Amino acid sequence: MNIEDAAHGVVGITKAILGVDAASEKTIRERFLICQGCDRYKHFLCLECGCIVAAKLRIFDEKCPLQKWSAE
Repeated sequence: MNIEDAAHGVVGITKAILGVDAASEKTIRERFLICQGCDRYKHFLCLECGCIVAAKLRIFDEKCPLQKWSAE
């Protein structure tokens, strides 16, 4: 993981905690179902990008690194 990825993760977690740029509850549920079925999802982490999935799902302009779901 490089410094840009780490910084992006910190910003993402902060947005998720504060509810900034929040995705709709429907979008969050749909994204989570997709992640749960993915072989790169393990113990609440995305092994592809290293993100904490619960935080990434909640931000409307985030997207899956494997293009399984896109920004809202």
